[in-house]
Amino acid sequence: MNFKLLFFFVIVTMSSFMSNQVSAQVDSVRYQARFNPETCLHDFYIVIEGGSATIIPHRAQFNSQFTVVYPTSASINGGPINNMPLQNNQNYTSTTPMVWKLSSSAIDPASAPGLVFQSIVPTLSPASFYNNLVTGDTIKLFSLDISPVTECGVDVRVYENGVDPDSNADGMNGSDYSNGFTIGGSVQKYVGNHAPVTPPLPELSAVVNCDNGIGIYLTAEVSGCQTPPTYSWSG
Repeated sequence: MNFKLLFFFVIVTMSSFMSNQVSAQVDSVRYQARFNPETCLHDFYIVIEGGSATIIPHRAQFNSQFTVVYPTSASINGGPINNMPLQNNQNYTSTTPMVWKLSSSAIDPASAPGLVFQSIVPTLSPASFYNNLVTGDTIKLFSLDISPVTECGVDVRVYENGVDPDSNADGMNGSDYSNGFTIGGSVQKYVGNHAPVTPPLPELSAVVNCDNGIGIYLTAEVSGCQTPPTYSWSG
């Protein structure tokens, strides 16, 4: 065996591996809102659409904005309940979440009556880091207590860039509520939203009673988080 050739091959292979490790970085993420019927909270996630992050600089949280839209009939109780990333988590040892905080809001703007646009941004000091990330990972950033929760809960969602009112729209007061996410640098990684996961649909049941003619008794049940359902039927 030619040991010189083998040594050269090993060096080239390791150099290529190290180069790939250094260059590997998250390149795209999406946002998603999910209602949790067990906690009665709305959880907000990033989904890693492409790339990975395994070294310290690439796992660092940078400037971002996550805008939540909900009806004026509801309100946020308290602030975000933080989950990820973790403060001073360079070596995967931290258990203290970074602080996501409520920022600017537009309430019942003329361009979108009946809605609230609430910006949520990260606190970047001290520096915070995710654990290793790979394509397909779904990471909960924070939760919000938004109540009351309607029967179907479809009125709590993530802002849609290019669809919802921009900074020039009536009632937005010049504020930009567009979503944006950066990690490991200043390059924009946000590419859109996944469909929200809404509260479970009401469970319907019917009982037929034939003792005195035909009687049909309908009931509808929802989780303890949701407002009591209203319904009507005919026929």
